[in-house]
Amino acid sequence: MVDPRAHENINTLVATFFSALDNRAGTTPRLTDLTNRFTDKATIIRCFDGGAEQYTVKEFAIPRIKLLTQGALLDFYEREISSSPKYSTALPTARHL
Repeated sequence: MVDPRAHENINTLVATFFSALDNRAGTTPRLTDLTNRFTDKATIIRCFDGGAEQYTVKEFAIPRIKLLTQGALLDFYEREISSSPKYSTALPTARHL
């Protein structure tokens, strides 16, 4: 049986992920907000037409944090627009767009 809080926990993790890469109102993106919440083995898969790329959390975040802290992007944020969580007894997974 899936813990009824699993969906809420995943949503909180996704919100934290996006907020760590937000530079609105002078906020500084924070790599530690991501690395403190994911294991070293966590991966991020970026899907696009024709393929997918897999990253570690650091590989994904570091170039984005550089863009957000060096003035290339101002008042930038991302947010989840949809999700389709799938649960198993092993690990919860979710696809977030």
